[in-house]
Amino acid sequence: MSEPVRLLITGYDCALVDPPNIMEWECPICLLVLREPCLVSCCGRNFCQACIAVVQDKGEKCPICRVIAFTSMHNKGLERILQSLLVKCESERLGCAWSGELRTLDRHLEAVCLYADVRCKHGCPTIAKRMDIAEHENKCGRRPLSCCYCQSYNSTYDDVVSAHHLVCPSVRVPCPNGCNAVLERQHLKQRIDNVCPNSVVECDFSCCGCRVKTTRRELPAHLNTDLPFHMSMLSKSHAQLLLEVQQLKSKNNAMMSYLKTSLTLAQDVRISVEIGYQKPLVPGKLLQKNFYSDIGGYKMQLQILCSTSDHLSKYVRLYPRVYLMKGEFDEFLSWPFEGEVTMSTPLSCDKMHIYFSVAPQKCKTRVLNDKGIAEEGVGSAADIIVDVERFREGNRDYRALFKVENVKECTNNWMLKQLRQRRTLVYT
Repeated sequence: MSEPVRLLITGYDCALVDPPNIMEWECPICLLVLREPCLVSCCGRNFCQACIAVVQDKGEKCPICRVIAFTSMHNKGLERILQSLLVKCESERLGCAWSGELRTLDRHLEAVCLYADVRCKHGCPTIAKRMDIAEHENKCGRRPLSCCYCQSYNSTYDDVVSAHHLVCPSVRVPCPNGCNAVLERQHLKQRIDNVCPNSVVECDFSCCGCRVKTTRRELPAHLNTDLPFHMSMLSKSHAQLLLEVQQLKSKNNAMMSYLKTSLTLAQDVRISVEIGYQKPLVPGKLLQKNFYSDIGGYKMQLQILCSTSDHLSKYVRLYPRVYLMKGEFDEFLSWPFEGEVTMSTPLSCDKMHIYFSVAPQKCKTRVLNDKGIAEEGVGSAADIIVDVERFREGNRDYRALFKVENVKECTNNWMLKQLRQRRTLVYT
């Protein structure tokens, strides 16, 4: 609803239908019908509450008797009499024929009078008569509007028409290349790149060295006219590509050879543990060796912890375990690591191999501690008890050789797959 315009509230600017002759009804300051009459203590005259308040706030003299110090009080008796007087509308001179009691004048002006000044309900600064405001509001630039093309953008009329329509993906626009096509803006780029006959494109043989640029409509003629030239460039490009492929193969072979010779892989890991009376074990001795699960794989460390009470003990306990270490390929691998390491060792008199597995577990990150060991990546250790007497009967060199047989990975690593596939192609 449109909001009525409220100016400074003084007296009522209206005409009385039957003005009383013996009653004080006009404010001496604004010369209008008294609004909220106030009686002053100095001369006993009545003023509008707003009018006399301005005088008192400024510390001025009474407008009638010129006394400086005076007080005022609300004259409710006079107000009741005035409110029952019959008055005409303030817009009578403009054509409003309304008349009624003074107490109903404000309500008439705020809601009914067609000649009252009101503001636009959409928030623009326009002020118009109530009879004319509806026409303005129907054309107001701030009226709410939804985009009629995309049906999803809601704003004011000016914003939708002058700003949003310039970028709306659903607005139909002509092709800028002048091909007479009209389509939605969101499909325009696709047409220019792939369909429009007037788009300037490169020759299909630009990768071979042709620098000609022409429209898509004229491209077939260019391809037919310069076919021998294109075939010549294609032949040269093919020869150059073959040379580059050979160079890449040589670099690839050199890299794989370097990795294979410079990295210790799982199948090359051996740790020899001396068991017997001639060279007794040192309690708590730790044997360790680093290795990679594969080329481009995880770096691990195999540890063998020896435990015995003294060098004459009948039994020896060995604890092989695997740690994850900080490796060169960690940033290309998937974490956490999931898998297990299978090892073997001959610990019986007939040299039959014992196979067992340990698995680094709970390794949620490749962040390592200062010693290069993953704090949460410790593998479960195997507990192997060796009968020294039986072992001595079958192993005269008193050595137990621990060997890594296999590293089983359950983690999906694209780099390992690519390297293994490349290695297969190189060595076959």
